[in-house]
Amino acid sequence: MPCGSRKKESGAIWMNEVKCTGDERSLSECRVTPLTKHKCAHKQEVWVTCREPFEARLVDGPSRCIGRLEVYHDGQWGSVCDDHWDDKDANVTCSQINCGSCQPYMRRRKRFGQSQGKIWLDDVECSGDEPSLEKCRHRVWSYNDCTHMEDVSVYCTG
Repeated sequence: MPCGSRKKESGAIWMNEVKCTGDERSLSECRVTPLTKHKCAHKQEVWVTCREPFEARLVDGPSRCIGRLEVYHDGQWGSVCDDHWDDKDANVTCSQINCGSCQPYMRRRKRFGQSQGKIWLDDVECSGDEPSLEKCRHRVWSYNDCTHMEDVSVYCTG
């Protein structure tokens, strides 16, 4: 089979013109157009790749609201580089993990060790209104110019 092509599928097509709001717990709860109204071909099939939800946590500090920042992406925990890190980024993090707001960020504050895994995020720039650190601007996942000596530590008030 040539590169980029795929085997032609056969069999029944069960759903057409699926319209979800995003609040559904299952695809079966979404609106669909009856198959009798429109004909579908297998070349119009949709492929979906699922991933685990993004998470953030603070580790190796005196409480769950103070510590080194780690984020969960692509099935593993990794760190965040402190390049461009500021109070807006820390506030989004503290809010996301239900730890109030951040204490003012100072580069010379105590760091809580160094991660051993991937450095997932670098050059994070939040506006401050994002519901999650994942929604802030940043470099492509795992692309960075950092070492673990630059892992971010966050101090939240909660």
